[in-house]
Amino acid sequence: IWLALTGGIGLVLAGLLFDFLMPFAYSIAFLPTLLLVPLIAKFAEGGHRFLVSFLAFILSGYNNFILIIWVSTVFNWLMTDAGYPPIALWLWGYAVVMGPISYMASKEGPDAGAGTSMGVLFTQLAYLTLSINLVFGASRDSGYGWLWLLLLIFTGLTAWMGFLSIPKKISSKVELASNSVEVTTHKASGEICTKCGHSNKLSAKYCKECGGEL
Repeated sequence: IWLALTGGIGLVLAGLLFDFLMPFAYSIAFLPTLLLVPLIAKFAEGGHRFLVSFLAFILSGYNNFILIIWVSTVFNWLMTDAGYPPIALWLWGYAVVMGPISYMASKEGPDAGAGTSMGVLFTQLAYLTLSINLVFGASRDSGYGWLWLLLLIFTGLTAWMGFLSIPKKISSKVELASNSVEVTTHKASGEICTKCGHSNKLSAKYCKECGGEL
């Protein structure tokens, strides 16, 4: 309202248009990363922590790169226009930047993962980083340097979270050894599957619960 009353109605309408188009552009730009999702799921099932964290680093880094382009474009567009109140431009810039990001995050519902929350936080911090850099009178290029540092930090944290979310891969020999006591104890009542722990008949050759060989 402040910006519109001071003659910036065109900037307000343009910002609304950008907010409307941004989710579509983001979805198109994010399409190549969908090829990594099946690989991450496969490696996660196999307990390959390093591979999951490596692919998560690529996925998160690409996503943060898209967000940096979005934040930088809006910030440079509005904050270089000296014909309007700077505070009004800054507030509208923040609204334009966060509008579609918050909208897309809300569509994921309460089950949205930590990656979504970190994406929203990264966008906020990216805008504030450029703002602080401008307030202190530093060059615009130095602001981009801080953004790249922010990207590396957030991408590294996401990869580390992916690494910790995958349990360590346990060899079959260790599983058999750890379950040997339980199998021996329950031998009288039936065959205990070393994979799922289900009790089967003594004459059974395969587990009726998971299909594993007894």
